[in-house]
Amino acid sequence: MNMKRIMLLCAALILSAKPAGAVNNSISIEDPRVWPFSWDNAYVYYVNIDRFSNGSRSNDSIFGRKRTDSFGLKTGTFHGGDIAGLSLKLDYIASLGVNVIMITPPVEQVHGIFPGGMGLYGAYAYDGSHALDYTYIDPSFGTINDMRRFIQQAHRRGIRVVMSLELCYPGPPTLRDMCDFGFGKTVLGWEECVPWQPGVGENYSDLPVDLSEDRSWNRWWGSDWLFSGIYGDKCTAVSCLGEDMRFRNTDVISNKVDLPGFLIYKWDKYANTEYAVPAAAKFRHGSGTVAFFESMWAASWVREFGFDGIAIDNAFSLSEDMLMMLKRNCAQALEDWRALEKSGELAAKWQEPFMLIGMQNKKFPVKLKKDEIKEKLDHLDAFVVPSDRDPSMISGCVLAQGQDSRMYPYTGKTILIRSLSVPGAHLCRGLYVSQIRKFLLMKEPVMAVYGDETQRKSEQLREFAPELAADSDMNFPRDVDRAKQWAADRFSFSYTLSSNRVLSVWQKIGQFRLRNPAVGGGNSEVHQDGGECRILQKGDYRNAVIIYFGGKSEIEAGSCFKDGDSLRDAMSGRGITVLKGRIPIDDNGTLHLIEKYRRPYIIQGLLN
Repeated sequence: MNMKRIMLLCAALILSAKPAGAVNNSISIEDPRVWPFSWDNAYVYYVNIDRFSNGSRSNDSIFGRKRTDSFGLKTGTFHGGDIAGLSLKLDYIASLGVNVIMITPPVEQVHGIFPGGMGLYGAYAYDGSHALDYTYIDPSFGTINDMRRFIQQAHRRGIRVVMSLELCYPGPPTLRDMCDFGFGKTVLGWEECVPWQPGVGENYSDLPVDLSEDRSWNRWWGSDWLFSGIYGDKCTAVSCLGEDMRFRNTDVISNKVDLPGFLIYKWDKYANTEYAVPAAAKFRHGSGTVAFFESMWAASWVREFGFDGIAIDNAFSLSEDMLMMLKRNCAQALEDWRALEKSGELAAKWQEPFMLIGMQNKKFPVKLKKDEIKEKLDHLDAFVVPSDRDPSMISGCVLAQGQDSRMYPYTGKTILIRSLSVPGAHLCRGLYVSQIRKFLLMKEPVMAVYGDETQRKSEQLREFAPELAADSDMNFPRDVDRAKQWAADRFSFSYTLSSNRVLSVWQKIGQFRLRNPAVGGGNSEVHQDGGECRILQKGDYRNAVIIYFGGKSEIEAGSCFKDGDSLRDAMSGRGITVLKGRIPIDDNGTLHLIEKYRRPYIIQGLLN
């Protein structure tokens, strides 16, 4: 061993040694909570709470929600997943190299069943997109304490948490809600408290709810809260779930409204501190614009739990004024949470700003012109779009209308997050390993939907409409009980990964991306031998990697690394030293991910 290598080894040992007398609660040099983070290199993992993991059986039948509809289908029903289950699987998620989790809306949903898939099946609001009360957590998902514990545990793993939210369209009226809260009108005098199911020759579009103009509907959201056009129509899959039933949230200053009667009644008769968001208490009375109430209800979740961002579904349906109000109130709420956090959470010291992220649901295709899309994007921090820039990457995918990324030819400051499977829009599972590599190594933020990494199969009804079947249950690998081992060394190098071949590729490349912000946020330099050097330099912080797709026994170091640098191939785990500007590689693999062999660099907020 030469003198230079001995000196490097000694330096590494000194860096890794704990100082004498160090207390047990001192921050480890590999503490994930202070790992450099940048949204430019975000690796987002989108989770449908109900379909991911069941951590508590006690909340599986809340409000009489059944596992199957009257046709024997479970496509649109609650399956039992909850926040407690998410907490139990955080090590699994962390093992993927994920640094952002995005969850489906946890707010309280409509209680009863309504038409799903144009009436082909009965649906409950399992995906969180049919809100009843924005100030309560849905009991099927868990309690306030469950949510607090989940976010604390995610933050302690260095993972940011984003809550998605539907603010454009309320949940449809259901017989159960009409019974519980005393609003609305039924067809031919049907008793709303009597259970209903489709008869012979009927489907769920025949739900006996009558939306013709009637004073009883004023106790619901009413015309003050909703744009006109809904009253006077029979409740069908179109009129009850269509674009007519939109909140009047475009005007943020004038047209103040009172709170809906059914919510005031609910908060009085069914008050329950186990599910009520404490920070929202002050916004359960008084008057204001619809935009004011919606933005403050959303901000209450940030102020109470410390959410790092909110993703707005159907974001293009919100006005620019509404987006600005929402961002302002939520950003202030995150500052308040960080200032008031008293549990010693290092996440309270994170410096990156609150993120307002946009998504566009496949149910409501974009009808805006390109210049109008640009105006909307200018009011968002990030937007989720499909990864169809490279046709080879989405071979065999099912694309829904309005999801072509060419609709977003945007070069402004808004970050575009590339997703393989935009939630509920198109399915891109069963990809070849080569396609997975391309996706995870994109020089942009990326988003995977739960089960992309395990080739999750679609739910029932896929023969009728594949996109309706996107939300099947998560299929964890057989060796998932070893997830804590997989995640333990992700910030240095993990030699223990899943035995599932495809999943292990996601883990290797995802963890490489996690350790190296240059992957998504660095400047690129392509060498003559085909290697790509990516360098991120901000202040004193420097991160560099080389990505090489095989073919030669050695490659150029270029400006990425200098002679004597100790490197590692993240795919094979093999150690390498740069010599005369060259990097020797073992070309048994087709992909080489070259990174510096070093201890993590500790700094907070450096990359934002």
